[in-house]
Amino acid sequence: MSDERHTVRQADGRLLDVLTTGPEDGFPLLFHNGTPCGLLGFASMTNEASSRGLRTVMYGRPGYGDSTPCPGRRVVDAAADVAAVLDALGAGPFVTVGWSGGGPHALACAARLPGRCLAAATMAGVAPYHAEGLDWLAGMGPENIEEFGAAVAGEPALAGYLAAAADGLAQISGEEVAAELGGLVEVADKAAITGEFADYLAASFRAALSGGVAGWRDDDIAFVSDWGFSLSEGFAVPVAVWQGDQDRMVPAAHGEWLARRIPGAHAHMLRGEGHVTLAAQLYGSILDDLLDLAGLPPDRPGNGSTSGLSAGAAVRTLRVAPGGGRRAGVPAARHGWACGWAKRTWPRPAAFRPGQHVAADHDGLAPGPGRLGPEVGPRLRVVGVPLGTPEGHPHRDADDGQDDQDGQRDVEPDERRHVFLR
Repeated sequence: MSDERHTVRQADGRLLDVLTTGPEDGFPLLFHNGTPCGLLGFASMTNEASSRGLRTVMYGRPGYGDSTPCPGRRVVDAAADVAAVLDALGAGPFVTVGWSGGGPHALACAARLPGRCLAAATMAGVAPYHAEGLDWLAGMGPENIEEFGAAVAGEPALAGYLAAAADGLAQISGEEVAAELGGLVEVADKAAITGEFADYLAASFRAALSGGVAGWRDDDIAFVSDWGFSLSEGFAVPVAVWQGDQDRMVPAAHGEWLARRIPGAHAHMLRGEGHVTLAAQLYGSILDDLLDLAGLPPDRPGNGSTSGLSAGAAVRTLRVAPGGGRRAGVPAARHGWACGWAKRTWPRPAAFRPGQHVAADHDGLAPGPGRLGPEVGPRLRVVGVPLGTPEGHPHRDADDGQDDQDGQRDVEPDERRHVFLR
């Protein structure tokens, strides 16, 4: 579970600095950090990932830390770097999250690695600079307006601005972060930038600038240039957009634009949230949603945790048997009740996909509403092992003591189960 550092050599000879955290057999979560941020993980966030069976993989974009600078890089180039990193780690499919300046790079993975990237999420991610119908700078704090004005003016102007700005961040302490960010943070973010999270942000800024401003500079130029891929064409993988309405670094209009322009985007426009609160306070919910979009089971994707189910609970196992359906190529869902129900085999509708959440009772299978939420975790087991649903869960049928009008008795509280198909 300890952090491990790796160095990956790209085909063009560049070196990429890589950090992995979490279970070695965990499903890869590629986390793209913001701008400027160093190669550091925040324990609270990586622990949220690890508790869900995810192995957090981060890499320093070119120019940060020990990653070789690559002047002129575009946002789309992140996809090739990510593929090289995962290849070096022996990893295959993955999910990805991008926070702030990492958001566009997560979208690049969704655009260019659709057979490998199963789902992507942006947290307060910036929109393209030339986005039609978006006033890109409107609502940003004065510091960002000045910074990106310099980026648009060209590399010399930007380099001068960043050299001065770096003086306030290169040796910053946690207690100084909120004040140093100035007009980029509102009340919600200021309240979140305290304690360990403030210390993490300070350490990340220091690490990002330990070798100069090359990574920061090239990020900014990439943001205001052509990203190298189109958002309007959509993605072959599901994409979620998370955005707070109190964000002065990346205003809410950016998230709203992304949600409108990315076909099929799953939008989460949140009242009262800022830029850093998404990472500091909502990361677990964002990961839950990401796993659901990817069709991965909860707790331990691909591994099936068996922890926490009470021995006395009525339980059921469910498996999908290839070729077992009533139609060729449509597997059947097979389950049996531990409390005495006879085993049954139901056809698995073609609309169901491996890893999809389904609700099942004595009447059959139905598409489920998504992730069950953290309150269910202690009583849930993944496909192939027993599972249960706790009292009071909103998707659990209530027993009112009376039979339904159609003559069938109520589904008892412990007789509806939520499962994930293999």
